[in-house]
Amino acid sequence: MKKAEVAALICDLPIKDRKIYGAIVSAAEAGRPAPTCDDLVEVSGYSAVSSTVGAVQRLEQRGLIEVRRYQRSRQIMIVESGLWTARPLNEAPHWRERPREIPTPSPVAVKSRDADVSADILKWASSRGVSLSEALADLVYVGWKVEMERG
Repeated sequence: MKKAEVAALICDLPIKDRKIYGAIVSAAEAGRPAPTCDDLVEVSGYSAVSSTVGAVQRLEQRGLIEVRRYQRSRQIMIVESGLWTARPLNEAPHWRERPREIPTPSPVAVKSRDADVSADILKWASSRGVSLSEALADLVYVGWKVEMERG
C-alpha cells in the first residue's frame, strides 16, 4: 500500500479511530505489546471497550492493520511498514480458534485426581487473573501442542 493511499484511508477515519491507529503504530515502532482495549479507551476518548474493539476491526477492514488474536491478547502488524507489535506472553489461541478435539477438563475432575496439584493450578490461575477453567483450557492446549510436536 502506498503512503498516499494510507494517508487517505487514515484521513477518512473518525478522530478517535485515528488516535487508536496512532497508538498501535507507536507500540509497533517501539516493539511494545499491542495496546489493550483499556489502553485504547484512554487514548481515544471512547467511553466503552466495545467501541475500541469496533475501531480495531475497522482499521483491519480498511487494510491498515493485520491482527493475530489470542485468548487474552493480540499482536498487530502495521501494513504500511510491516512492523508488528511485540509477541504476547501467552499465545494460547482464542477460544474460537481452539481445535474442537481438545476438550477442557472440568475443575472437579482435576480436583478429584490430585487436590494438591489442583490447588497449585488454582493459585497459578489466580495470579494470572483467570478462572480455573480458563487456566485448564490453556494448559490442555499447550500440552496438546507439545505432544503433537513430539509426534
